[in-house]
Amino acid sequence: MISLRNIRFHNRGYCWQSGYFAGSSSWRVRRFQAVVVTFEHPVFGRCQIDTGYGRQVLPATRRMPERILRWTTPLPKKQWPFRQASNSAIETRDLPINGLNSNQNLAVDHLFLSHFHVDHIGGLGDVRAETIIYRQTALTALRSLSRWQRLHHGFLPALIADSAVLRGQGIDEKRWSVDSELDAGLATLDYWNDGSLRLVDLPGHSLGHYGFLLRGETQTLLYAVDAFWDYEVYRAARDLPWAGQKVQYHYGKYCQTQSQLRKFEREQGVTVLACHCERTQRYVEQTTD
Repeated sequence: MISLRNIRFHNRGYCWQSGYFAGSSSWRVRRFQAVVVTFEHPVFGRCQIDTGYGRQVLPATRRMPERILRWTTPLPKKQWPFRQASNSAIETRDLPINGLNSNQNLAVDHLFLSHFHVDHIGGLGDVRAETIIYRQTALTALRSLSRWQRLHHGFLPALIADSAVLRGQGIDEKRWSVDSELDAGLATLDYWNDGSLRLVDLPGHSLGHYGFLLRGETQTLLYAVDAFWDYEVYRAARDLPWAGQKVQYHYGKYCQTQSQLRKFEREQGVTVLACHCERTQRYVEQTTD
């Protein structure tokens, strides 16, 4: 079975919000980092999961009603430092959001988009990818919505460049199946049919939301993206506050997904990480030069 190399976690921008929004008992305002993951496949090359924020986000939220996103998830003004993965998919460096130019863009062979929220596709214009992998059914559904409905779903069409869509490769929805080996009711898709990367269907947070089971050289990780925001809240099966529930696409499915993840974690002993969880920052620190 093939293993992935150099699985790395990088911060790619952030917003401000109270920890209470994520289910914490504390009202302390903290950074919700937008984490991206890079890795190398020995055959298919350099890969990246999501883009985090990017220089296109501020122009895309300049006018109403899109500007509301700046109020609900406040962004640093004008520019902010963020972690940009280098072309080697190994190192990281700090770059200001308005300081990017074409020769600083990240070049990867495969870019996976877990879902279409701003903090996960906001940097599409900053990534040069040979192939972009996403769920076409979710994108089609989002594009059919009204402007206000798109805003409710955290989707800004301006962030999806036509060229990106043309380079895209929609996931074959018929390939999803419940894997008896996982035995947690989670539908998965062995992307390269070699066991190195399994996409994991994690419904509830947003249309088409999915995670990644990454088989590394020394350990296997389940990157659950936004299936939860706070590990302690998730482990304790605590409900989110009203505001946190309202931003989920389907809160009932969101809770069911978490229950399946807890079962998977208990039975498989695999480390489960999420994008905005402060626990994940330990992995950013450990894997960043």
